[in-house]
Amino acid sequence: MGALVAAFVWAPLAAADDDGFDGKIKLGIRSVDVSGSQTKYQEDINLDDGVRLFELRLDWAPTEGESGPADRVELDITNFGGDPFEGFHLGISKVGHYDFRYNRTKSTYFYEDVILPADLADVRGSTGGDFHTFDFDRVRDTAQFNLHLSPAAKLNVGFERFTKTGDGTTTLDIQRDEFELDKPVSESYDDLNVGFQYAWEKVTLVLEERVRQYDNDYEIFLPGASEGENTGNTAQLDYFFLNQPYEIDSNQHTVRLNARPNDRLRIRASAMFQELDLDVKANETSGGTSFSGSPFTTDVQGGSGKINRDGELFDIDASYLINDRVALVGAYRTYSFDQDGTFAYDDAINVGVWNLDLDSAELGVQASLSPVVTLSVGLRYESRDVTRGQNTDGTVIEGENESTDHDGYFASLSWRPSKMFNLEAEVENSSYDNPFTLTSPTDRERYRLRGRWHAENGFYCEGSWVAHRYENNDSGWNADRDQLTARVGYRKEGLDVSAGYSAIDADRDINQVIFEPDVYAVLYESNADFLDARLRYRANENLVFGFDGRLYDNSGTFGIERDDLRGWVEIGFGDGYLVGLSYRTMSYDEDLYNFDDYDADIAELSIGYRW
Repeated sequence: MGALVAAFVWAPLAAADDDGFDGKIKLGIRSVDVSGSQTKYQEDINLDDGVRLFELRLDWAPTEGESGPADRVELDITNFGGDPFEGFHLGISKVGHYDFRYNRTKSTYFYEDVILPADLADVRGSTGGDFHTFDFDRVRDTAQFNLHLSPAAKLNVGFERFTKTGDGTTTLDIQRDEFELDKPVSESYDDLNVGFQYAWEKVTLVLEERVRQYDNDYEIFLPGASEGENTGNTAQLDYFFLNQPYEIDSNQHTVRLNARPNDRLRIRASAMFQELDLDVKANETSGGTSFSGSPFTTDVQGGSGKINRDGELFDIDASYLINDRVALVGAYRTYSFDQDGTFAYDDAINVGVWNLDLDSAELGVQASLSPVVTLSVGLRYESRDVTRGQNTDGTVIEGENESTDHDGYFASLSWRPSKMFNLEAEVENSSYDNPFTLTSPTDRERYRLRGRWHAENGFYCEGSWVAHRYENNDSGWNADRDQLTARVGYRKEGLDVSAGYSAIDADRDINQVIFEPDVYAVLYESNADFLDARLRYRANENLVFGFDGRLYDNSGTFGIERDDLRGWVEIGFGDGYLVGLSYRTMSYDEDLYNFDDYDADIAELSIGYRW
């Protein structure tokens, strides 16, 4: 694969005798020193010692007057050699003929945390810790090829593949005890789509076919005999194995139409049809000692299930310019799917049905109150009808019907007195009738204020305030969130400097009655402050240096402080050679118990070449 890519990229470059070719390569070594919690550092940063390819960038474009199979080739590779985030990009194009893009990203996810230190843990109090761990790689490959068949016709072919592989652990309650089990991660997702677009003078038609497949080799097993997390009882597992792989296949057919019959009217309409099939199998074997002290075994073989779903979506939105100042906008969407499934396991046949019908509509007006002020207001309505039911004896189901109505309004105001300054304000308010869960809102509010000023001399400042208000009057659940952000900076003549501040306040509370008259209160509060700063200065062609820093402080329910500072310099020498040096220091502190605290220092030295 690597040789093929290299040959494909370098062929037009070699043919061009290096004309129109530029690029950059940086190789180096990293040194990491961590004191404190190594696992928490891996969750947050996960950078290791070693040699790395920090950057490789190659670009080629023909000189003026040349022609060939391509007029642009680009290759970008970042952080290869074992970093948690790696990137690869290849692009080849010829204007007016075709465009090809291939991207590959790899990321590593690591999680291993506990709730309390071991000496304070209490299984009966559910503070034994979080025994769920993950250590897996995520790889995403995407490719897109656009072919211009004519000035009016275009063919698109796209492919995406996503894999997730690695190790993990989970817990299951067995025989009134909790056991920690291995749960390997092995998932894959493939998506192939083919589209055709044809544009007439006032109408554009788009047809798309999409095929998706998802596979999960789901299994859980006990790596060795275990007495469980509560050694005070007699429950014990000698062996446990659960294999439950499943796969999902779906097909989607889409047609879209964009039309502009005249200068005043614009219409967009689409229809989507989807079929989905899920197949699952299950086998389970286990043995050990029960909570009462007697031996037990399970042996379930041949468990299987199947789910079928059919979905349809139709939507249309339009805008009509009444005059030079007022436009009428509207949209309507209807969506429905029917799903039925059967799952046979351990002498039980679980049957379920799920039918959903959703209709929504919006109607609004956009008006230019003056040359610098624009106002938009509108109404929204949505209705959702759900019929669902299940049983465990395999008989026909009489589904229960539930309906939810959602209605509200929205408004936005924009003031743009000049190209350098603008101010926007938005508000949304809506309510839900008969929500499905106790933590779904019956009332929802959203407010937003945003401003931006850019001066001609390079100075700029921008800021925003967003507030969310959610509440459920049936359960007493409330969720509030406020976020304030501000940034100032200067960008001109080789200097780019900025500083920003964000404050996020979040509150969650629910007072749920479990047993009369007792009230079970759940409270959560987060008051987080973010500070960041960035400096990049190019003193001349051979000297560039910079600094960036981020400070985070959360004084809410879980008190946390995290600092991340980095400085770097890149020096150029004759004939394009480069030397780079960077130093990064981080600290993480928790207010409670401090057993997850760590400090880390990361130094990197690189050498490179610039064409």
